[in-house]
Amino acid sequence: MNNFFWIGGALWLDAVNSEWISDGERVDGWRDAASLEAWLRQAGERFGEAEALRDVRLKGGDELLEAAKPLRAALRAACEAAHEERRVPALALAELNAALARRAVMSRLEATADGWREREVLAGQEGVLWLLARSAARSWTGGELSRLKPCANPDCILWFLDTSKNGTRRWCSMQGCGNRHKVTAHYERRKRRVGEAN
Repeated sequence: MNNFFWIGGALWLDAVNSEWISDGERVDGWRDAASLEAWLRQAGERFGEAEALRDVRLKGGDELLEAAKPLRAALRAACEAAHEERRVPALALAELNAALARRAVMSRLEATADGWREREVLAGQEGVLWLLARSAARSWTGGELSRLKPCANPDCILWFLDTSKNGTRRWCSMQGCGNRHKVTAHYERRKRRVGEAN
């Protein structure tokens, strides 16, 4: 099962969203090295800034998994702090800065049919952590935290950047939590009408 959520609007947020709630239970999409590798490859296909992840093959993936989970937890803590207008916890910021210090990504010049292009490639597996941390750093320094929102469903733990024109997006997705809310609201209205008619 590698049905990840790609609704955050940023690489780092979709890393946070690699944990979700299903049937009332917390699910870890990075449950093992194979699932982390699948997530990384999909992220590389979705985000230009993470193109280096497209062909990732984890060697000793358990070590990377053990390093990636604390970074993800730090990013989640930062989301919660930003949403509550608190300072990012010092431990979370230290985790993020440690990942930024692990730059194991290099550039490679390649000939293409249209000319030349520079492409980032992983010089080591720690580059994975650096790419996630760089995504967060760019998002934070670019002022995107003001658009950061949690899903309005109290049973959901997913986060997203609200890019709607008027900034009123409430749900991680209309197909999921938004639709469930509409169905529940419809059921409650109907129940009230039936109760009032009796």
